[in-house]
Amino acid sequence: MLVPQNLLPGVLSGAITVLFRDAPEGSRYPMRTGEQNVVAVSGKGNTCNRHFGVSNVQRCYRKYLGDLTLDDVIHAGYQSLDEFREEWQQHKQWSDTDRIYVIEFEMLLLKRPGRQYLKELGIKAPKFER
Repeated sequence: MLVPQNLLPGVLSGAITVLFRDAPEGSRYPMRTGEQNVVAVSGKGNTCNRHFGVSNVQRCYRKYLGDLTLDDVIHAGYQSLDEFREEWQQHKQWSDTDRIYVIEFEMLLLKRPGRQYLKELGIKAPKFER
């Protein structure tokens, strides 16, 4: 599961438990409920950059952009629907009738990221239990 760099701290801390993906008509998302996935930071062209752990997909379903709620976007790490809409529009045009995949997940296993790598991303290193 590729995670944008700006969302990595929230995913690692467990504050972010939902990710959204574009769902073009006729598409089928490869993740299934109960499936375990490697969590990685997305690089250029959505390529895998670094692995950070394993997640368990609790639910994966389609939803219209226009049906997103404040609760949905808060679980995805945004403060408001407007903030999410602005970020979405940096990559794709917003249409209330476009569908997205909503991926609800939990982190199962964390791999400690290198402090230097997190520093390069401008992310304060989270505290890990010993």
